[in-house]
Amino acid sequence: MFNPIELRKPSTLLEAVSDLATYGFDARIIAGNTALYELAAQGGLDDVHILIDSSRLGLDYIRSGTDGRLHVGATTTFSQLAKNKHCLQGRNAALGEAASRISPPQIRNMGTIGGSISIGLPFLDMPVTLLALDAEINVMSKDGRKTIKIDDFFVDYFTTALNPEDLITEIVFPEEDGSSEKKEEERGGNSQRSVGFSAFIKIGRTTVDFAVINCAVCLEIERHESKSKSPLVEKARVALGCVGNKPIRRRDIEALLENSELNRATIESAALLPVDFEPSPSIHASPSYKKKMITVSVREALYTLLDRMNSATPIS
Repeated sequence: MFNPIELRKPSTLLEAVSDLATYGFDARIIAGNTALYELAAQGGLDDVHILIDSSRLGLDYIRSGTDGRLHVGATTTFSQLAKNKHCLQGRNAALGEAASRISPPQIRNMGTIGGSISIGLPFLDMPVTLLALDAEINVMSKDGRKTIKIDDFFVDYFTTALNPEDLITEIVFPEEDGSSEKKEEERGGNSQRSVGFSAFIKIGRTTVDFAVINCAVCLEIERHESKSKSPLVEKARVALGCVGNKPIRRRDIEALLENSELNRATIESAALLPVDFEPSPSIHASPSYKKKMITVSVREALYTLLDRMNSATPIS
């Protein structure tokens, strides 16, 4: 039975990282305590003797930074993400979308964005979403602060780039408002801008199950003031979860999408690209079934994004 010796409740970040430095592998940070509870129930925390409560550290926030990016504190709950306007529009729509689909409500109300990525489970919904959104993870330890790119964060099953003494403080998303104005160029007398859109898709046996396949996509679309020009995909990120020991990017799909018009023909071509790897099996899905569902999830995510782009207010 899991029986930790001590629960510490630091009131500052310095106290928290000092505790982590002191206890190392013997300690674990807790926030919503949803993932840790499951691990303890399965006997996976026998070596943990100290719990460090992060609820007093002031890390439950969602705000636009002076750098124009979206900053989300590590102890922000899924419910907060699902209701916040910054997470429901434009480039970051997939963030609120993924959060709103986490079930049941008790988990949504207690689980935190920091906890969902620090545990290193590839079938959770936040890791694949953050990978598609090109997030950065800000971390603090007794040695100072550092930033870890999301592409480098997930290493293997139950393994991330975090050291035992590291504390996730916040997750930062580029271009919080969903649009970035490029340096204007004159092309046929029309200026152009890039606008971000994203979408998240989860395929599971039931709504409360872990995903069989989850997929998140984020596209930067080159939009023109002239309606005679079709929108082009300037940059693409397509991420899949539940297919291996960590969430992955489909770089072949990204390459096909980039510099292509975003339309139904392009989406069908992207979705039908052959899956050239063997997905890991799970209790409810064989590798062959997952290959079929990869195609379905990529297609659905891209069509969802296309609908959002077409319904967005045109640039004037």
